[in-house]
Amino acid sequence: MDEDFRLEVCRLVEYLHCPEGFVLFEEGDKIDFCYVVLQGKVVFNKYNDKARRQDEIGTKSTGHYHLGT
Repeated sequence: MDEDFRLEVCRLVEYLHCPEGFVLFEEGDKIDFCYVVLQGKVVFNKYNDKARRQDEIGTKSTGHYHLGT
């Protein structure tokens, strides 16, 4: 990727520092963004109605990204 392009992307993005347990989005939300994990880990959970609990269904960690749904 061209260095100028990478610098331009870095200027345009919004950086968020999210504490542990922060909810980035919930099931059913309209997702109109993408994210890149710069450091740490994101855990995807889905509520299990039968078991009445959150089940982990995936993770993304440093260097990974997610593009919408």
